Amino acid sequence: MSQILRFLSFSTHTYKRYGHVMKTSIVAIFIIFCLSNVTYAQSEKLTIDCRKDFRKEDVAVLSHAPLGIKRIKKHHLRVNWVGGSRDFIDKPPYDEPFQGISYSYCGYNSTVGMHLIHKSMYSLFTGVLVDNTTGKIMPAGEYVSFSNDEKKYFAIAQEDGFDGEYWYVYARNGSLIWKGLSGISEKHPKYKYDYFVAEFHNPRWNSVGDLEANCMCSTNKKTANQRETIVTLKRVERKWVWLPMISCPRIDH
Repeated sequence: MSQILRFLSFSTHTYKRYGHVMKTSIVAIFIIFCLSNVTYAQSEKLTIDCRKDFRKEDVAVLSHAPLGIKRIKKHHLRVNWVGGSRDFIDKPPYDEPFQGISYSYCGYNSTVGMHLIHKSMYSLFTGVLVDNTTGKIMPAGEYVSFSNDEKKYFAIAQEDGFDGEYWYVYARNGSLIWKGLSGISEKHPKYKYDYFVAEFHNPRWNSVGDLEANCMCSTNKKTANQRETIVTLKRVERKWVWLPMISCPRIDH
């Protein structure tokens, strides 16, 4: 509130010195700034992120669950929902890296009424959602972000040793809308392996409910020309594409 009061005082002073045009311009910029921050704050409230310390099921994390979480045994997790409970049981081998399946409780988002359970499945780090009202289990990732209208959610999964990420968009009921990678990939002309010609980062929902991200050509990361473009995932006819289309240099050796 103090920032707003200081701004209003500045606007009045500016008006006296430079006139109506300057005041109008500053007010317009201020409104855009406020709206962008509101959108960001809303999106932050609709996320669950367990990419860090997902194995740390401390008291603070477990207390997020409104109806309780319990470790029945070391490899048996129970999540309570309104009408009962859901059990997540690890599969051996338990202590071998990238072997077996293990579950860890990540957290609860009260705005959307969802629990996120981290799932380590061999070399893939992903997750599942549990609807606290219906008990339904839905596919997710290590990171989940719901759109502002809560009708869709975005999820990220990570494969060990893979440079990029697997990205997914689901309807709220868990049905898959789109899946892809965190970049634009091409085949190497000589060695035939896949590589990223462009990389995406900072994925988020925009104000109209579309997924967008910052895009940079991979070759630019090593140069001073680190210009980024905001791209948006759009359905064109029967295909999902990132727009605007980005043209990046290919490897020629």
